Amino acid sequence: MARLGTALAFSSPDRTRAEALGRGAVEMARRLGDKQTLHFSLHCCICAIWGPDSLEERLAISTELAHLSREIGAAPNLSLVPHLEEAGDLAGARREAELHDQATQGARRYLTTTWILTVWRAMTAFAQGRLDDAERLSLQAFQLREGERSGNAVQYFGAQLLTLRREQGRLAEIVDGIGAFTTDHPSLPIWRLALAWVYAELDRTAEAEREVERVGAQDFSDIPRDMYWLMCSWILAEIVAKFADPRRAATLYALLLPYRGRCALVPMAFNGGSLERSLGLLAGTASRYEEAADHFEAALVANQRIGARLWVAHTEHEYARLLLARGRAADRPRALDLLGRAVDSARALGMTALLARAEPLLAELVPSCEDEALLRSEGEYWSVGYNGTTARVRDARGLHLISLLLCVPGRDIPAAQLAAWPESPAGPGTSARDLARELGLGNPSSDDGAHPDARARAEYRTRLEALRDEADEADRFNDSWRAARAREEMAAIAESLGQAAVGARFRKDSERARLAVTKAIRYAIQKVERAHPRLGRILATTVRTGSSCRYEPDRQRPIRWTF
Repeated sequence: MARLGTALAFSSPDRTRAEALGRGAVEMARRLGDKQTLHFSLHCCICAIWGPDSLEERLAISTELAHLSREIGAAPNLSLVPHLEEAGDLAGARREAELHDQATQGARRYLTTTWILTVWRAMTAFAQGRLDDAERLSLQAFQLREGERSGNAVQYFGAQLLTLRREQGRLAEIVDGIGAFTTDHPSLPIWRLALAWVYAELDRTAEAEREVERVGAQDFSDIPRDMYWLMCSWILAEIVAKFADPRRAATLYALLLPYRGRCALVPMAFNGGSLERSLGLLAGTASRYEEAADHFEAALVANQRIGARLWVAHTEHEYARLLLARGRAADRPRALDLLGRAVDSARALGMTALLARAEPLLAELVPSCEDEALLRSEGEYWSVGYNGTTARVRDARGLHLISLLLCVPGRDIPAAQLAAWPESPAGPGTSARDLARELGLGNPSSDDGAHPDARARAEYRTRLEALRDEADEADRFNDSWRAARAREEMAAIAESLGQAAVGARFRKDSERARLAVTKAIRYAIQKVERAHPRLGRILATTVRTGSSCRYEPDRQRPIRWTF
């Protein structure tokens, strides 16, 4: 019964029998009192009932299954993770994944668990906007199963590569591959919709329309309400918004509205963020501007809460376009702010496709409003200026740090890392992404979920002690370059371990770095303010200091900096 229920869930358009068989198998196993049979039946039942209307039941069954797996010594079961993520509880999903990771580390018999956890980490990295990490982890996961010719591994890798290439503006590279999935898996409408999405993004409108019509000929009511239904609706929202199709948008909006608090998932492989964003796209396409604005506001809150920086950036861009389309004078400042934030995030995260859409719009909206500012090192002095008026100030450590922050607007840089660099390498034409790579900043939130084990932590601490001694010795000999290099490596280790893991002595060093960097930056701003009051006030209000420092530009008065 359990096996048949699972099979029917993926092969029959009528899910009623699959659900009845899945639940019936669990009831029978409970009557028998056999925990092994119950464990198997619960696992199958989740697949049989998995659809948009069964989240609470799936959470309950998965919780029971997780406890039962530990009780009978079965392989760890990760089924609770995607249900928690769908419910928007990413913190709970992360805790559950880490629990299983600790239980399976180094055990060859848990290779499948290691593989799916790596897939999940790639998914998490992608949503956080760490695209390089996501690609590395996705390939690593595929290589774990490559020799087994696993169909699931190929599909998961294909899904993750699709979303990466979309953000990188490289979808043309994978059209044929996605087309092959539609042929190989004709019973999964999600692949046909994925192909339609690729066509739509590439402006191959006729081909995209053809694929959508094949799936949604009956106003989308014939799409199976299985584990992929929410994701199918998410993809359709992207396509319908791209086509500006108000009729389909209204239909999809009504279908999707009951699930507004969820996240759209391909379980363990792709998290599309809050469905509030999809509803905002659909409502806006149907010219229901008030509802769309409410959905986008909710999407910003939800995606920020779950740490999905990539989807925050998309939401900011789409919300800005909605406000501009609504056309109220009061909407324009908010739209400019949102659009500026989206552009900053797209630059910092390497979201090439989003940047290509958002940056020209921002330039079009503020072509004559951009102010010019100057902060250029000229040896012992710096030239500083604003809108044609210039002054000179004597060189100071804080000016180098400020110039670095100005090159990566909106980015937090730990004070410990700033303290390690003798000067900013910024120069004309330096992009935020190139600068971040050159300095080894990486992307924010670089934790991929894999924490160093006890042995690794011990080795890190030993290395920290050696580096600290090296830095102290270099200070005694006035070797500033060697001291800076040692402290730079110390900062990198601290970021990998987390501040709580490195001990009180290093936390004291981090506090010392915070105080030193804050003092240097504030002193430099005071020097600028005495020489050029207007520019000094701008720096005082936009450069933030603390354990992390950042330059937060004023969206209402954009500035083009010259270095």
